[in-house]
Amino acid sequence: MTNETLGPADKIINTILAYTGHLFHGRPGIVVPDTTAVTGVKWSPVTHKVEDGKKIVYRLDKVRGKSVKTRIGEILSRIGSGSTKFSELPTGIRDASVFGVVTALDFQRSLLPKRDIDPIQFFQKNANAVASTAVSPYKISELAFGWTTANIKPDTIEEVLRSFKIDGGWPAIQSIARRCNLGVLPLKEAFKISCERRHMAAHQANAITEATELENFMIEALAIAIGIDLLLSRALRLLIDADSNYLSNKQKLPANSIKIRILEQRADNKWHDKLEGNIRATEVSGDFNNLLRAARTRAKERSEAVVVLGPRSLPMRWYTPYVD
Repeated sequence: MTNETLGPADKIINTILAYTGHLFHGRPGIVVPDTTAVTGVKWSPVTHKVEDGKKIVYRLDKVRGKSVKTRIGEILSRIGSGSTKFSELPTGIRDASVFGVVTALDFQRSLLPKRDIDPIQFFQKNANAVASTAVSPYKISELAFGWTTANIKPDTIEEVLRSFKIDGGWPAIQSIARRCNLGVLPLKEAFKISCERRHMAAHQANAITEATELENFMIEALAIAIGIDLLLSRALRLLIDADSNYLSNKQKLPANSIKIRILEQRADNKWHDKLEGNIRATEVSGDFNNLLRAARTRAKERSEAVVVLGPRSLPMRWYTPYVD
């Protein structure tokens, strides 16, 4: 985000866009005023514990938040420690790991002083990652995808999914979101409109953004986040295992191959753990923490995602225990 003066509407949009990344895996946090930030607020991660019957919240200042870019970067950083050789990776990942990083470095060079980052060290770190792809184990730079422009665009998301051999692009994200109780949303168009709305609010003083538009985008952002995360996490597992079917040129990863386990509190005030598509719950318990622990164990053994539904039956957190 460039250091520019934002109007009230743009501050609201930027606040949502800047911190929706923390929805990954239900990461708890707080937003507080910050006069040094262009959005006027700062997000901080938190944890809590119960003391004398009261929930006390503690801020975790040393924990960094995640955006779509950094989540992709995390996944890229783990590929090289798996069983798949660099030469066996899908072509899109190999090309991005070398050519994409070089292009990104050229674009990022002028931005580094503004971010108070030493350009030499930054270039050396990422150049070392590129060089490591010639040996084993190797490391893929986080700059491989999404860092050649100032903002991620809808086509960038499609490029990432295509490179990871995920079938369907944005419709695949929509499919995952629908199965996680987020309805049928035109997510590619929503993402495009949100970017346009942000640009308009930044450069037009009289731009107006309706409150309902912001509320809708919060749901859309959640849908995009969970769709991307579950798809890429499954692809990562296959890469770590050097799955021969996945690595072959003939097979892509369809959205319907992602198995989802839903945890939801029902009218009986008990939590139900049910695998998507099953009529009966696997387990029912009044103790959420115990049920979640058991559900994550089951999901890890069977390569399933765990999605916890909260108020309004919307996802409030999710887990991919087979890669976490």
